[in-house]
Amino acid sequence: GEALDRALRACVSSDVLAVDLEGVSMSRVGPVTLLQVAARDRVFLFDAQALGTAELFERAVRPESSEDVPENARTLRCVLEDPRITKLMFDCRVDSDALFHQHGVALRGVFDVQLADVASRRRKNLAVPLLSGMPKCAARHLAGASGATKQSLAALDADPDDRSVTRAGAASEAEAVTRVTEHLKTKVKALYAPDKGGDAQLWALRPISEDARRYAALDVWLLLRIHRAMTEDQALDEAWRARVVAASAHRETEYRALDEPVLQFRDPERAVAPDL
Repeated sequence: GEALDRALRACVSSDVLAVDLEGVSMSRVGPVTLLQVAARDRVFLFDAQALGTAELFERAVRPESSEDVPENARTLRCVLEDPRITKLMFDCRVDSDALFHQHGVALRGVFDVQLADVASRRRKNLAVPLLSGMPKCAARHLAGASGATKQSLAALDADPDDRSVTRAGAASEAEAVTRVTEHLKTKVKALYAPDKGGDAQLWALRPISEDARRYAALDVWLLLRIHRAMTEDQALDEAWRARVVAASAHRETEYRALDEPVLQFRDPERAVAPDL
């Protein structure tokens, strides 16, 4: 209803979005159950398995800045397929494959933050043989410290609205962000990742647990933060940014063009950093 329209309107009114998906054994054959989108520091969790393709990707709303006329109505599908609108993602290959084969959405306009991290380090003439996960990227670009204790991790896992707990548990906001990222991702991934003994059905369960909700929201929120930090620090010049854009475009179609599906939890070769 109105809440969905408000969320979609915020998404279609932004020229930069952070996007992520969750699902059951995520792939073109493993159902997408949750879509996370961050727009202008607001994070929305869309229940994909409840909404379905029509309500989630084809429901038309008018952008916030446009005249109130039907011609300006837009859908989430339009935004995800528009190369002029930047979609910040973190290794978009499986997500792009799932969106295309399950919902007919041909993702375009991705700026892959994982590849941007590789580029920023190679620009400094560093050897980068392997890709980094989200916690390492957050620590690297948000200037996180590495000396947090087990007590601080426990504090950071407390109620995020209790600011006194967070301040007592971490020396800085950057440390808090990077440490809670690592802690929460490890904690929740153990609940659903098959290679860690988890239940692959976790993301299909309703209601979604509070930890899972935080986990789902965290990635897209962090994508905005990391991208903003890299921009402010001028981590990429125009030439390296162009390389990231080209490599991101390759990732958009890399898996969806294959005859066989690629599952979310793949072999170790996925961790090798590509040439840019």
